[in-house]
Amino acid sequence: MQRAPRADTPQTAVALSFSGGGLRAAAFAYGVLEGLREQPSAGSRHLLDEVTFITSVSGGSITAA
Repeated sequence: MQRAPRADTPQTAVALSFSGGGLRAAAFAYGVLEGLREQPSAGSRHLLDEVTFITSVSGGSITAA
């Protein structure tokens, strides 16, 4: 049996995955977040507001935290 999606649940999940690599990975992840914050989305939101979850390892975890 297939359920209908809930009205308050977004249709699309946006996920970010940051790799490891120490300070360089942390800096790259930070740049990605800054870039998403500058890109407009629906209404007065930004693409960073659309992120559902973030996964990371090693250096990327510094920024993800």
